[in-house]
Amino acid sequence: MPLGNVHNEVRHELTASDAVQLAGTLTRNLLYPLLKHNGYSDITPRRMCRFEFDTR
Repeated sequence: MPLGNVHNEVRHELTASDAVQLAGTLTRNLLYPLLKHNGYSDITPRRMCRFEFDTR
């Protein structure tokens, strides 16, 4: 496998990992407080919608 392909694969893995972490942060720190503020105090984090990024 050429070295350029290895670097590209590593870069994609880092991008995918960053996207998963960012999605979790946005869900926890933005979406959940907005739902609580708007009266959905009984919703649990497992049942609410989530951010998800397509890194294909």
